[in-house]
Amino acid sequence: MALTVDPTALMDWVARHDDLMIVDVRGGAEFDSLHIKSSYHAHRGLQQLGEAR
Repeated sequence: MALTVDPTALMDWVARHDDLMIVDVRGGAEFDSLHIKSSYHAHRGLQQLGEAR
């Protein structure tokens, strides 16, 4: 399940949860150009693979 969140809510979650994991599924070039500090990049192909199951 993909989840989108507005920046204010995200900053609140980051402040409250030390164990929060942010997974970015955008393309590699887009991730490389700008991403949230400490987020993880998961290639879109991995997401599509999960949907095919």
